Amino acid sequence: MINLAVIELRDIIKYLVKIIIAVVAIAFFTRYFLNFRTKFENQATSLQNKSLLSCLDTVVPSIESMNPNQSKEEKEKVEPLKMALSVELGMMDTLKSKEEENNVQEQKEEELVEAQTGLKTEVQKSNVTPKYTVTYNSVKIKNETKIKLTDSILKPDVQINTKNILIYHTHSCESYTQSEKYTYTKSGNFRTTNKERSVIRVGTELTKYMKKYGYNVIHDMSLYDYPSYTGSYTRSYEGASKLLSENKGTEVVFDIHRDAIRR
Repeated sequence: MINLAVIELRDIIKYLVKIIIAVVAIAFFTRYFLNFRTKFENQATSLQNKSLLSCLDTVVPSIESMNPNQSKEEKEKVEPLKMALSVELGMMDTLKSKEEENNVQEQKEEELVEAQTGLKTEVQKSNVTPKYTVTYNSVKIKNETKIKLTDSILKPDVQINTKNILIYHTHSCESYTQSEKYTYTKSGNFRTTNKERSVIRVGTELTKYMKKYGYNVIHDMSLYDYPSYTGSYTRSYEGASKLLSENKGTEVVFDIHRDAIRR
């Protein structure tokens, strides 16, 4: 009987310890939340005594720095909607200025440089043994035909009217390696129907320069290799022939291709 009483007394002590710990924990958390509530109510009371703009200055300090010269009395008189509108307009002006700066920068990058004249052409010497059958002055010619080239045949006495020029592109969709700034929708392997990103753009720039020098230039921007690449030479020949028949006196014709190695 004595052993049983000892066991019951120990259990009672354990329960009492647990109850004391629970009471202490409840008292601690109750005091913590009461202090937090008191602090929150004090802040709420403080904000209620301030205007909307003062609250914004407290919550978002950067707003106050936007107009440092304005006195506190003046801030109190400013309507909230007017303040919000001024902030929005300021942001719009900033974005507009940034956009104008980008446009000016792009225009500078795309400015055309006047082509230089009178430049000396430098030709590197080749280690390949030249193969030719006849020469005319300093021109070496490899004749693989059955026609004998005489001096009268080789004499350059052809008169060409260089005033009127036709530019076209048999492979109009030939394009170049894309970059982050200059992109295009592909129509094939390094090909696009975008005339601003294909070899047609080369013809466009060449046309601008030639017109500056007084030439009459027709730039044919037809897509002769789209949608089918096969037969492009036949179609471009027909197109160029039609333009030449419609524009009498045009004797200089350029068929501009890309023919570039990818880098």
